[in-house]
Amino acid sequence: MFTKLDRKGTIATQKRIHSSISLDAEERYDLLTKTYPEFIRRFSPSMIASYLGISPEILSRIRKRTLHR
Repeated sequence: MFTKLDRKGTIATQKRIHSSISLDAEERYDLLTKTYPEFIRRFSPSMIASYLGISPEILSRIRKRTLHR
């Protein structure tokens, strides 16, 4: 059981590293909202921005653009 959990954690970490290198901020936010929609409701914008590796101001602009789509 622990091996399976560890494998899932490793895969999630690798996906996060890959997305931080290859995707821009807006694409990372879109991926987060599709993969973990509950995070958007549960965590503060500053925590989400930190997780995505962007400033809270950039996250605010991205969220504003996303709402206007």
